[in-house]
Amino acid sequence: RALMQEVEAAETARRDASDKRAAAETGLAEADKLARLALDAMSEIREERARTEARLEGLRARHDAIVHSIATELECEPHMLAGLAEVSLDAELPALDAIERKLESLKQDRCSMYCTQHLQQLWHRLVFYKTAVP
Repeated sequence: RALMQEVEAAETARRDASDKRAAAETGLAEADKLARLALDAMSEIREERARTEARLEGLRARHDAIVHSIATELECEPHMLAGLAEVSLDAELPALDAIERKLESLKQDRCSMYCTQHLQQLWHRLVFYKTAVP
């Protein structure tokens, strides 16, 4: 009878160990699944970050091009544009076609002013030349 009790105790211990092993394997499988999901999520985040950085770099380049365009075409700094365009930063902006007409007008005014200054310089040179040469 003692042998039967030992066999039953061993069988109970084996079942308990088997249950614990099965639970551990289930936990391990779930942990593996979560780890794969985490790795996939990290990969997607890295890809999105790379796309975002590329977009940011493109936007920075566009910003630099716009600042350069403002400096060369309008001969002013970006913070001076509102005053140059005679608009308030608090007011609603005019329609796009009105803005484009105003920009074209400002460019023509600048060109006319430059041409006038250039003609005046040429005139002064000519007058100087005529008075300097006997």
